[in-house]
Amino acid sequence: MKSTRPRRQNRNASVTLEFILILPFLVVTLLAMVQFSVALIVRQAVTHAATVAAREAGKYEDIQEVARVVDAVLQSAHGIDVATVTVPGGTPPLEDEVTAVVDSGVRIVLEVGQPDAAGRNATPYDFGDTNVTCNPPAAPTLQSDEVRVTVCIDLGRRPMCSWLYSFSPDYVNFSNRCFSVSALVKKE
Repeated sequence: MKSTRPRRQNRNASVTLEFILILPFLVVTLLAMVQFSVALIVRQAVTHAATVAAREAGKYEDIQEVARVVDAVLQSAHGIDVATVTVPGGTPPLEDEVTAVVDSGVRIVLEVGQPDAAGRNATPYDFGDTNVTCNPPAAPTLQSDEVRVTVCIDLGRRPMCSWLYSFSPDYVNFSNRCFSVSALVKKE
């Protein structure tokens, strides 16, 4: 009668060896899932900020109001401070002053179809970090009753982890990437 004992020990050794061989792939896969999940969460926050800002731009057509809305959304979602609102002292009605935070990593572009309520042309109005390249899309072209808001965020200065950078710096390096989201609405 043969014993099944040696066979079971050999099987345990092969399972351990397989686990040791597959463990690095599992760890890299887990890190990739976490890194890209964070990237998708940031992308969703930027998309939400652009959508809400476009709604406000449809009402007011003012870059400072748009910056205030983007700041509120990104500040509450990820602690990203885009603008500083200064309320002057005195008797109302007063104009709040909205200034860009230096090196915030976020840039906002407002495009208003021709002509807007104040008679301005469709030249883009910029707000935010001038070091961030933010090019609004060329298509679709704006009609006279539309506004478009583009929000760009530099991932090198924002809440992005680069855990996979040492595995492949060419493909998973978020420090030289930029999310750009545009939203287009009709004027109210």
